[in-house]
Amino acid sequence: FSTPTKATTARAIANAVVATYIFLMAKHFAAFSTWPRTILAGVGLGVVAGIVSAPVIVAVFGGVAGSGRDLITAGLIATGQQVYKAVILSGAASEPVDKVLQCLAVFFALKSMPKNLLRSSTNPLLVNNKFL
Repeated sequence: FSTPTKATTARAIANAVVATYIFLMAKHFAAFSTWPRTILAGVGLGVVAGIVSAPVIVAVFGGVAGSGRDLITAGLIATGQQVYKAVILSGAASEPVDKVLQCLAVFFALKSMPKNLLRSSTNPLLVNNKFL
């Protein structure tokens, strides 16, 4: 094993926050039980991801993380925005759309899976969110 870098530590923290959000939404609000609820949860996830990732992108990567949203960030910087503000605004513009699409993809994938396959899981959130 190697010593964790600032980048891997920051990503791990951001991933933990995102996973916690998804877990809490699924457990307490059945946020993935219908596609409209999934869309709302995806928008919220986009906001959370944008907030959590912005400081990481600026501090660790200097504002450029190698994703499609970097084009928006670059455009905002070209208009005179400071790097941090440009990263926040590009995240606000792209993350909710991205996360809604991701959540819907998983929602429809789980809905289309055979029930006997899902029953082999012991995860109670599958029942809570009406996948079983």
